[in-house]
Amino acid sequence: MPQLLLLVSLLLFGMPRNVPYHHDGDGRIYSYQILKNTDQTFGYDVYADGKLLVHQPNVPALPGNRGFVTRESAEIVARLVLRKLRSGEKLPTVSIEEMRKLNVI
Repeated sequence: MPQLLLLVSLLLFGMPRNVPYHHDGDGRIYSYQILKNTDQTFGYDVYADGKLLVHQPNVPALPGNRGFVTRESAEIVARLVLRKLRSGEKLPTVSIEEMRKLNVI
């Protein structure tokens, strides 16, 4: 019985959340997962074909180690990274100006 509870817990809580998939022209599958940091801020991971490509627990382009204040802000920037990957950027960067335009900082 304890093993069954562990299995059910892993299936329900161990699954990534907020993981839309996007195919690019070369058939790669991109996805992201929103991270909740220990200080109650948010970051994101981006995957290519299920393999971690970008681990971004902090707000990119800003000094320090603070994450995004809201889950929604982290998701908006993660989606921007996906769009850049789909358009052919191999290792996309996110600028302060882009984040200001998106109203996430």
